[in-house]
Amino acid sequence: MNKIVDRFNKLLNVSLLFVILDVVLGIILLKYTEASFKVIMVLLGCFILVNGLFSLIRYFYDGLANKVFKPDLVNGIAGVIFGLYSMFSPHNTLKAIGVIFALWILVIGIVKCYYTYRLMKTDDEIYPLLAFIALLDIVMGIVTLINPFKSFMIISKAVAIFIICYSLVEGVYLSLIKKRSHYILKMFE
Repeated sequence: MNKIVDRFNKLLNVSLLFVILDVVLGIILLKYTEASFKVIMVLLGCFILVNGLFSLIRYFYDGLANKVFKPDLVNGIAGVIFGLYSMFSPHNTLKAIGVIFALWILVIGIVKCYYTYRLMKTDDEIYPLLAFIALLDIVMGIVTLINPFKSFMIISKAVAIFIICYSLVEGVYLSLIKKRSHYILKMFE
């Protein structure tokens, strides 16, 4: 039983350590949002570059492979280009991601407008609410499109606040579990 208690306590302590690391990560992301995402984009660029190089190696490695792995040539070239671009221009890559995000929201808003119009033609009573939501999506897409990088940073700060809050709640949960551990461990006797 002592072995189980020791393992249980070690797991709780490691979990609490991860909670502390998550809070620190959230604070760093909140305070240094732009620098954090530039580092993330460089690391993502390295990852994409390595995958692109692997695809190219797999394509050129064997004569049979280029018959089986034909898409690897396109995937490899695209991976190398996008990986290098992300590594050497993380700010512009974040802007591009912001533009794609803004266009995605805009398209969703336009699709919602279409469905709202269809419901309006059938005199459905919910169409004014759907029209309002569609309009909000379109406005949010346009605002994000005007300054995608700043919008992306605001969303990132919200995510950082969520990480901090979640980690603190998780820490309270683990602390309560640790205080009640003798009751929990009795279940395994």
